[in-house]
Amino acid sequence: MELLPIYVWQLLLGPVISSGVVVVGIESFREWRFKKKDEFVERTKLKVEILSKSAPYYNQLSMNAWNFAWSVVCENPEKQDKERIMFHMCNMLYFREEIIKKFGDIQFDSLDAEEIIEGIMEASQIHY
Repeated sequence: MELLPIYVWQLLLGPVISSGVVVVGIESFREWRFKKKDEFVERTKLKVEILSKSAPYYNQLSMNAWNFAWSVVCENPEKQDKERIMFHMCNMLYFREEIIKKFGDIQFDSLDAEEIIEGIMEASQIHY
């Protein structure tokens, strides 16, 4: 049996090609992870920016809702000021409209809060 001559380049060709494939695979995975991380950071920055712009409107909406609830539920029915109750309800509707115009739609952490605001909208017969 005669042995075929083996050259050095034949010995190195397999490991060089396979290590190149491994390196390319690792680098492409690393690049993909960095791109995902950058996208996450950009989305987070956008969310923070939107929240910081919408916070004053949400604060006004929540304060008027609290005052409305206090006026309706907690005060003595004989002492209720109907004009003040209407004022708070109109302010809630106004700030809801402003939020919708500027940011798209109202998003609370609570579905109950969204349903209450929608109920007030339906009860007041205001549709957009």
